[in-house]
Amino acid sequence: MSTPAPDATPAPAGDTTPPAPPAEFKAPASQDELDRIINAAVARTHKKYEGFDDYKSKAEKWDQLEDEKKTPSEKAIEEATQRAAGETAAKYERRIATTEVKAIAAGAGFLDPADALAVLGDEIPKSGDDIDVDELKKRVEKLAQDKPYLVKEQSRKPRQRPKPDDGDPQNTTTAKGGKGKATAALRQLAATRRSS
Repeated sequence: MSTPAPDATPAPAGDTTPPAPPAEFKAPASQDELDRIINAAVARTHKKYEGFDDYKSKAEKWDQLEDEKKTPSEKAIEEATQRAAGETAAKYERRIATTEVKAIAAGAGFLDPADALAVLGDEIPKSGDDIDVDELKKRVEKLAQDKPYLVKEQSRKPRQRPKPDDGDPQNTTTAKGGKGKATAALRQLAATRRSS
């Protein structure tokens, strides 16, 4: 068991001195002073990325050497893997687009949402790498306007016969007390059937 020497002092765990307060911001007095501040910031940024082009060219050479080392079978495997990944991505992208179109068409009131998909075709609008859902929605709404026979009629109500007014002679319920008599006749018929 060794004990530390009496003159050894433990190392501080961290700097406990408070940080210096930041200098107050002073707005540039003239355009020349602002240009000097901006040019200094740009120069610092350029200095920071000074050797980037050298690193980039070295990385390209490295990749080229790695490609040259590959055997023909490794190259074929890599090419097939990339092609399969592209085909799989396209397949699932198409499925997602199909689902989106059907959902939008169902919300727009299409009789058969698959009709909207058939009429719009295989072109998938993209925004960057993603499917542009807003563009799909615009296309489905335009299709609903251009071909209204594909959409359910929202305002269509079942046809009803107009109700006669109280003073109308065709009003059989008030003219002959028909509603009350009909109800009584039905009750009497039901009672005679039960008893027999």
